[in-house]
Amino acid sequence: MNDNGWMTQATDLMDTYSHHGKDLGHTVDHLRNGLPGATWVKTIRPNDPKHQDDWQDIQWGKPNSGFMPASEFHELKSSLVGLLRLHGPLPRHDGGYELETNSGGWMRMADVAYALNHSYYDVLSALVCIAPCTLEGGRLFSRSSLVPWDRKLEFVRAATDVAFPWMDIRRWGSPVQNQHAAMLSTVCHTTSVTAVLGIIRFGFLPGGGGLSEEDRPIYQFTPFRSCTT
Repeated sequence: MNDNGWMTQATDLMDTYSHHGKDLGHTVDHLRNGLPGATWVKTIRPNDPKHQDDWQDIQWGKPNSGFMPASEFHELKSSLVGLLRLHGPLPRHDGGYELETNSGGWMRMADVAYALNHSYYDVLSALVCIAPCTLEGGRLFSRSSLVPWDRKLEFVRAATDVAFPWMDIRRWGSPVQNQHAAMLSTVCHTTSVTAVLGIIRFGFLPGGGGLSEEDRPIYQFTPFRSCTT
């Protein structure tokens, strides 16, 4: 799903999400300054056949850029995921990088590369070698011709497991509401093997299953309890 929230985050950062992030001491920015006015940002996923055409003409590296050892490349991939999920906009005293981040979790590729002490091309290579549905890229497209604006990837974000509490979840997908229940036959939920029995018996608990001590109602997403292995 494309992120339709690029133009809805307030310029003065006084919207609810931005304000919360600033209160936490995170580095919040809408990231629209400096973007060509005739462009829009398209979400493209690496290793996804639906987005294959969006990656074909991206410039992958400069001549004689060299290769890094496998161990260093593995560390770069791990650091990239950790930065985008856990550390990017946090203050340095809290283990962060103070990178400008918007309410959709996006950060500039150039900023991420600098923070990790690697080149843009190193980070781009790591991005496409990480498991599918982990990270997403943001590429500029022309509003008039609907073709790529240039051969770069301008932004990057984590597609799942983002830990910054001020994110606007609507920028990752469409919220499911009560009136949508008739459209869904079941909800697929990935969890650990040890949690399966508790889910079958009690349903999903909004506070975290057995870890929730608050008096909250138990939600059942479907009347049919089944376990698929």
